Amino acid sequence: MRLGIVVVWAAVAAIACGWLPQLKPSPFAGTQNVTAVLGARAPVSSDAASIQQRLQALRVTATVVPDGDRLRVELVGVRDASVLDAVTQRGVFAIHRVLEEGAAAVAGERSGELCREAGLGRDEPCEVLRLGPVELDNSAIRSVRATTSPYDGMPRVELHFTDAARQAFGALTEDIVGRQLAIVLDDEVMSAPTVMERIGGGRAEISLPNGPSEDMSRRAEALAAVLGTAPLQGQWHLEELR
Repeated sequence: MRLGIVVVWAAVAAIACGWLPQLKPSPFAGTQNVTAVLGARAPVSSDAASIQQRLQALRVTATVVPDGDRLRVELVGVRDASVLDAVTQRGVFAIHRVLEEGAAAVAGERSGELCREAGLGRDEPCEVLRLGPVELDNSAIRSVRATTSPYDGMPRVELHFTDAARQAFGALTEDIVGRQLAIVLDDEVMSAPTVMERIGGGRAEISLPNGPSEDMSRRAEALAAVLGTAPLQGQWHLEELR
């Protein structure tokens, strides 16, 4: 018993002195306790585990319980129910090459809109892109984390690929140097950077729309939580809040 007390005291002292990392508070932390009921078109009960994992990744104390064809979610100590919007994104991820105007049509081609912030010297904030077939999907992601850019200090989401995806991404970027690739989430083009050189490190970054720093950090952490789990099978929406 005495040894146990000493070990606990030492751990507390280490945290207090900054010798051990302290758990960062949730970006959605607050003082409210919320009960919500989620419904879905073609609901899948296995989504409950993924939503629970996403809430845990965001350091939100929560319980997700299937209730018939609905999910009951108990949230403790949150700012509001906005965290539910974040964790109920389906999270279907894809990387496409952007086809040039005038290029021949290819099988699996689709269009996507890249919408930028207004006031950046562009007459049209949204640009329609021609997207080739999916080159990489969720299975390519080995790990993901929210971070900040070393260049401008803005929040970003950093993806690390599996070994097989690292090779595929390197080959893709080598093939399209000087052209764009598109990072797509749930059919929305998140970013479409121009590839300047082959990227062989097995890593990619998703930039976020400009906004208040706190909001951008919250969105980055939420996106990292979503991409760190399997995509949801159902399309969930809030039915009841109390």
